[in-house]
Amino acid sequence: PGDLDGQLAVTLDHLRKLVAGSQIAMAGEESKCVRSLRIYVPTVATGTQLTERLQREFPAAAIEIVLAELCRRDLLVEIECIASGKIPSDGGQDDD
Repeated sequence: PGDLDGQLAVTLDHLRKLVAGSQIAMAGEESKCVRSLRIYVPTVATGTQLTERLQREFPAAAIEIVLAELCRRDLLVEIECIASGKIPSDGGQDDD
């Protein structure tokens, strides 16, 4: 509770795993497939703090900050993510 960096780290880890599991990105390339992020935060200050970090983490993503009451009082951030990419027709095998 109250640990924004810790909550963000866990949330981003979950997002990376979801994108990786969808097979739309090569391992380590997950952040390049994220097209948009909707970030729910309880205060403007929290949103401002997150925007710069998320822009570095997901440079191709449009980022929207939404002030909202979150589902649990101890949460400081919730994130919705849209990712897209192309699954290689060869199942990810190199031609070499």
